[in-house]
Amino acid sequence: MTAALDPLVEATVTAGAGPGAAIEPGRPAELSVVFADDATVRRLNREYRGKDAPTNVLSFALTEADEPDFPGAPLVLGDVLLVLETVLTEAERDNKAPA
Repeated sequence: MTAALDPLVEATVTAGAGPGAAIEPGRPAELSVVFADDATVRRLNREYRGKDAPTNVLSFALTEADEPDFPGAPLVLGDVLLVLETVLTEAERDNKAPA
């Protein structure tokens, strides 16, 4: 089961960390994963991205790369919202398995 989750975990951490982010090997990191509905994500997508539509995933970084952190403290990446409704709709529309 762990091997099957590895690509999902990697994609989720990459989304939460943001493009080009470097996470030190062995350093603890925290990432909040939220399962949300279309209506909630549509509202957030409109408010933060100016797009009045649901999406399959939204990510919000908690800290900026240049912000200082506390030695030994976990790196807090932020939040990733996953939207099963939209994932299933897109998979059906594109004739793909939801993965």
